[in-house]
Amino acid sequence: MPRANRNTGIGAKRGHMSARATGNADIERLGYRPALDGMRGVAILFVMAFHSFADVGQGGFIGVDMFFVLSGFLITTLLLEERDRVGRVSLRLFYARRALRLLPALMVLCGVCLAWVLLAPANAATEGTYLGVPSALLYVSNLIAALGHRLGLLEHTWSLSVEEQFYLLWPLALVGMLALSGRKAVLNLCLCVVAGIFAFRMIAFMDSSTLVRTTKLYYLTRADALLVGCSVAVAASLGYVARFPARLARAAAWLGGLILVLVVLFVPRWDSSVMYLGGFTVVAAATGVLIVGLVHHPVPRLVSWLSTPRLVSIGRISYGLYLWHVPIGFVLARQTSLPTVPRALLVWPMSFGAAILSYVLVERPALRFKARLRPAIRSGEGDVDPVVVGFEGAGGKAAARAPAVDAVGPTDPAVAGGVQGRTVDPGAGEVAGVVGEPPVVRVVGGHIGGVGSDAHR
Repeated sequence: MPRANRNTGIGAKRGHMSARATGNADIERLGYRPALDGMRGVAILFVMAFHSFADVGQGGFIGVDMFFVLSGFLITTLLLEERDRVGRVSLRLFYARRALRLLPALMVLCGVCLAWVLLAPANAATEGTYLGVPSALLYVSNLIAALGHRLGLLEHTWSLSVEEQFYLLWPLALVGMLALSGRKAVLNLCLCVVAGIFAFRMIAFMDSSTLVRTTKLYYLTRADALLVGCSVAVAASLGYVARFPARLARAAAWLGGLILVLVVLFVPRWDSSVMYLGGFTVVAAATGVLIVGLVHHPVPRLVSWLSTPRLVSIGRISYGLYLWHVPIGFVLARQTSLPTVPRALLVWPMSFGAAILSYVLVERPALRFKARLRPAIRSGEGDVDPVVVGFEGAGGKAAARAPAVDAVGPTDPAVAGGVQGRTVDPGAGEVAGVVGEPPVVRVVGGHIGGVGSDAHR
């Protein structure tokens, strides 16, 4: 199979599938954007710094919010493109793809954590893990944490639960709203809910006890970040983003990136009042305009920075990094007397090693099955799921159409290639290397695949 070009996708049209290639004049595909993987890499490094160092990078908790916005954007794009291309959304295939992407690695983590607590001396941490395992596997960790319960080695799985609840409810809501009222109504509703959450969190924080501030509000009012990402995707599908003045959009992207850096450096704690008095929604909005500056009105320097091979590779194993770095740090903190920095110097390479093993031994085999779960495209000759074998370069020859075969591509975000006329199934997931050169796409597939979640924190 032809190898994908390693183009970074800089330029307004690169990464988009042409209408002619799809055979449908009104469909334009997102395409693979290495910068989005790089953004995911930055987000996971923020989170790991937040969990590793007491005095530096304490604002790194916003990496979770960045993942939420990315998930909302990419999942909504997936659903809208499938509806445009196929005429409907297959919820059965969507849920199956999500399960194959997320559950295998999580089940391995839960099994290892459970084995550790069975062998470790009984204490509060081990008891919390007994509750954490079923909570994580049932994706209710955020609800359990909001009630004040500890989850031991799996405290961090609250954000996975938030995203899985989003994956469960949002496709149903989106399909229903599109059938009843159309995309403009979806966009208006998303923006209204974001504004409502912004106001509710602010009022509840000012009027509630400290317990409510630091548990229920933190774990139960995070939908605004997801819906900001959804809003960007819907607005883009309506053409609003493309019509927005490019110079203003690029300036907003720089400002969004600056806001994220300032929060990481200067916000001391996740329960700081500034975050509940609008900060969480501002961070989500900053992430949203940064996505616009990477995808729809590309800022060349930002795209170049976030498309560096190491950041892209880190982004592609971010799910495993998020899963493993907390329990590894937890165990080392309990089993050693090392100070913060030396302990972090152990936690980080061990976490990268565990994430790479998770990707190679668990996630990639599951993703090969996920690659087969694609809805067929309707054509005059029957249901076809085309593979677009793309250009050798930005100026290469036109793509050829062929029936879908066993597709192996990069992990999320959806699609790869970075040049017009090329898409791949991100769910298929195979990379040439984890750190160093950008992963090489082996086959291109027919739809924008899953995300986010590997987005996880």
